[in-house]
Amino acid sequence: FDSNWLEGSLPSTIDRLHKLEILNLQDNLLGGKLPDSLTNLSNLFYFTLTKNTFTGTISSEFINPFQSLIALHLDNNYISGTIPDSFGNSDSLVVLRLDSNLLSGTLPGNLPDDLQALTYFNANINRLNGTIPSSYEQFPALSVLSVEQNYLSGTLPPELGNISTLGYLGIGDNNIQGSIPSSFNNLSNLQGFSFPFNQVNGSLPFVEGSLPNLSLFFGDRNMLEGSLMPFRFLRNLAYLTIQSSDGGQTAGNYFTGTIPTEFCELPLVNLGLGANLLNGTIPECFGNQASLAIFAVAPNNLTGTLPTELGLLTTLTNIDLSRNKFTGTIPSEIGLLTSLRLSGFSGNNFDGILPLTLSNLTDLTLLTLNTNKFKGTIPTEIGRLRNLQSLQFSMNDLTGKVPITLQHLTSLHTLTLDGNRFTGDLSFLCDGYFTPNFNHIISRFYADCHNLYPEITCPCCSLCCSEEAQPYCEIP
Repeated sequence: FDSNWLEGSLPSTIDRLHKLEILNLQDNLLGGKLPDSLTNLSNLFYFTLTKNTFTGTISSEFINPFQSLIALHLDNNYISGTIPDSFGNSDSLVVLRLDSNLLSGTLPGNLPDDLQALTYFNANINRLNGTIPSSYEQFPALSVLSVEQNYLSGTLPPELGNISTLGYLGIGDNNIQGSIPSSFNNLSNLQGFSFPFNQVNGSLPFVEGSLPNLSLFFGDRNMLEGSLMPFRFLRNLAYLTIQSSDGGQTAGNYFTGTIPTEFCELPLVNLGLGANLLNGTIPECFGNQASLAIFAVAPNNLTGTLPTELGLLTTLTNIDLSRNKFTGTIPSEIGLLTSLRLSGFSGNNFDGILPLTLSNLTDLTLLTLNTNKFKGTIPTEIGRLRNLQSLQFSMNDLTGKVPITLQHLTSLHTLTLDGNRFTGDLSFLCDGYFTPNFNHIISRFYADCHNLYPEITCPCCSLCCSEEAQPYCEIP
């Protein structure tokens, strides 16, 4: 009966189906309180009420009859109260999903006593508080423990490092403090460790041979510090993010030092190092990363020029180098990254002219070049980037007329030209020769069109600026 439009509550007569083995009512419009007891459903081994509107609490009497139950899915409802201290006769239960409800109270420490077969426990997105019980080391078969987006506090119990079967540990978006226990190095089957938005601190405990199967490490918005070097021991690491989620307005973490060349030997797909205190250059060997899709280091204190080897990262879809101290030109090899959708170069010390090869990046939706030292003109070929939604040139030393080919960028909603030395008339972006009412699309449109004798004429700009005497902008 899943994925229908069933309404109402569970009928009391359902308890008469004493031979029932599977009851799948997920993704309906059923609601009302969970029944106190389903006494006669002792043969049920699969029971899901996922994605309905059930309320009430989970009573021990509700659980006890299910002596053969393997999977219990109560997620995505409005169930409140606490998680029962006892699951009675449910020693066969393998999967327990309680996520996306209104559960409160603490995580019961004696769950391993009743749920010896449990491999999957998900209580994400509730209102649980207290600490993570150290007794959870007694789960003999637990593979997934996920309690993200709650109000849990305290430290990470070192005892969790004894769960040899653990494959995923998710504690993100809580109030967990303290350091990563060195005992976690023993989790030889751990593939994913997600703990963003906490207050985990200290340096990394990893050593040679640590976490041989770990491929995902999400540690955004914590207080980790020290060198990145210990990550080199995680030989299967593919997804590493230790940045902030607000564009660097807050610290991602407090890592220092350089990006280790040993990172070039990791099978990285997503590397997010932004909002730390890193320095040094981008290793040239990064061009060897055959699978890298996301490379984000904004902001940090990275320096030097961009290695031409970046042009070898043909799987890259997102590169953010903003708000560092890079110098030199953007290499023409950047035009080889034809899968790029998001690219950020703003807030550096790049100079020289803009490479014509930027026009090869036809999948780009975001290109930020603002707050650098670029000279010359905007290449007319930029008009080929028909998918661009945001194009930012502000605060450079660009000159000449803005190319009329920009009128072909019909998806554009942000165009910033202020803080340069452009001249001419931008009316073609307002009335358009081929795209009438184009000004309704560019909602954020900045240019140096302020003063009695402006550098540039723009009847539809949302902000007119002037660099005379001191930078000044106003809404026309």
